[in-house]
Order: sequence, then structure tokens, then C-alpha cells
Amino acid sequence: MFDDIVEQIIAITIASLLTVSILWVFRRGSAKIIYIFNLIFICLRRFRFRISIVIQNQLPRFLYKLRLYNAVLNRFPKLGWPRKLDKIEYNRLKDMLEGDRKHQAIDEIYKLSKNSLPSDNAIDDILGWLEPPTSDFLQDERITFLNTLKMFCENGLKVGQPSITTKDEIVSVLQKIAFDIDENYEITEMAHAFDNIDILNVKDQVSKNAMKFCYLSLKCGFVHKNGNHFTSVSDWLAKDPSLKADLCKNARDLMLNENIDAEAKSRCRNFRNRKNC
Repeated sequence: MFDDIVEQIIAITIASLLTVSILWVFRRGSAKIIYIFNLIFICLRRFRFRISIVIQNQLPRFLYKLRLYNAVLNRFPKLGWPRKLDKIEYNRLKDMLEGDRKHQAIDEIYKLSKNSLPSDNAIDDILGWLEPPTSDFLQDERITFLNTLKMFCENGLKVGQPSITTKDEIVSVLQKIAFDIDENYEITEMAHAFDNIDILNVKDQVSKNAMKFCYLSLKCGFVHKNGNHFTSVSDWLAKDPSLKADLCKNARDLMLNENIDAEAKSRCRNFRNRKNC
């Protein structure tokens, strides 16, 4: 359905440009008409894909701001855009968390998030369930909550959500998990939290804590650094040349530090070789 709409828009654009071109050069000879047609064809062929992507990315956000999102989605259900969260169903599942069907409720909340826009209340609930180190849920349950949060964030970003304030709250909790230097969380949870941070595109907000995590992982050899999480975080930071330079300097300074053991120096050496410092 969405592709059909895009095709109609592009077709109308082509027809309009051709009509204007014909009227403009009607009295100036067939050679110029052919030239204009060829020029339009080349431009549209080159930018057709970009036009489609721009419309697909920006139209939901535009309609959401105009409060026309739900009306359009109800009219064209095959668009496949996420729907407004069913608060009645969500609250029903939330109440189930207090009973003996807690695990089922967590899974159902996750399924509900796959095609739903986030609500502030739902985000607040999830952050409360994840808040380190006081979470009352088991590891696999917290991972499901992290995946639920990821679904909400991915869907929300399509319409310009979550708000800046809510995003700050999300990042505040996520970085406590993703860059956990007190080892309250297992590496799988840390990796899932980091995936959410990456989606939100908030490197400036978390780079300080991420750098600290990398530095202390090299120096102290946290248990959780044995997985791929440390590599993922350091690679993510190193995409910024200035942050890569800081990472390399930290590793070099640690290698020259006489107070760290041979194992830490080996970690730093391997890190510098891999990062081509």
C-alpha cells in the first residue's frame, strides 16, 4: 500500500514536470523538448529511490505531528506502521505481573510492543522494572524488558518519539546497565542495553561512561569483558576519531604504568594492535 502511494506521488511529479516542460519549450523546437525529457528522466531515475526513502521515513513523523497519524493508519491499515498502544490490554498484562502468570505477562507485553508506539507510562514502568541494582526480576525477564524497550524505541522513532525528556530517562537507566562496572548485571543484559543505546543515537550523552567502562575493563579485567560486549563498545566509540585517540592513549598509558600486572598490559597490547593505535 505504501509503495503504491509513493508510485502515485512520483507519477504525478513526472507528469507535472513533463507538462511544464512541454509548455515552456513548445515554440523552441523539438530538439530542446527531447533534451528536457532526457534531463527529467535522468534526474528522476537517479533520485527516485531517495524520494521513496524520504517519504517513507518522514511521512509518519509529519502526520503524527499534525495528529493525522491514526486517521491515515485506520484508512490504510496495510501501511504496516505501529499503532497507538492499547492501554487497556497493557494494563491487564501489567496486573498479571503480580500473579502466578508473571512470565506469560512479560512475554505478552513484549509481543504487544512489536507493533505499538510507546506511552510515557509504559516506558516509566519498564525503566522501573530494570532500574539497577534493585530490579526484582530474573535475568531472562529483564532481557525481555530490554527487548520490549527496544521495540518501543524503534517504533517511537518513526514518529519522533520518545520525547527528549523521556529519552534522557531511558538513557540514564540503560547506561547503568550497559556500562556496569560493579558487575550487577550479566554480559547478555549489558549487550542488550547497549543495543538500545545505539538505536537512540546518544553517543554524546554516554561517551564519558562508555570510556570509563573501556578503561577499567582494560585495567581491571572485569569478568564481563570476556564476551563481545567490550569489543562492541570500544568499536562503537572508535568510530569517532577523537574518541579513538583517547582510547588508544588510555591503553598506551596503562601499558607504561608500572603498577598494573602483566595480564592487564597484555590486554592493552592486544587492544592497541586491534585498533591499530
